[in-house]
Amino acid sequence: MMQPEAVAKRSPTIIVGVDVQVSRGCPDYAIDAAGGYITSGWLAKLETPSDLRAQIDRLSNGSPDAIAIGIDAPRMPLDARRSWSWSGKKECGRSRRMQRAWADTVKS
Repeated sequence: MMQPEAVAKRSPTIIVGVDVQVSRGCPDYAIDAAGGYITSGWLAKLETPSDLRAQIDRLSNGSPDAIAIGIDAPRMPLDARRSWSWSGKKECGRSRRMQRAWADTVKS
């Protein structure tokens, strides 16, 4: 485990986020320390670990301490969709029941 002093001294210049998906490739997004866009894309499903490693190597330019990586992944696949989702606009959780009811009316 990294010591708190080491974490405090580390100052990444690039932040990479990866959203792990089970049934398709994984979207990734990279920004600089000021929040400016660098790159984004989809990592191929079967090649995700090697593609991600190649991208990190390329972005870090040989300096792995320059990058912080965030991975959004469930501990295991979910049996069904969650009963709620986050509304960024309202900054609160909301029931998926309303979303399903709306989707049903759109399909009719």
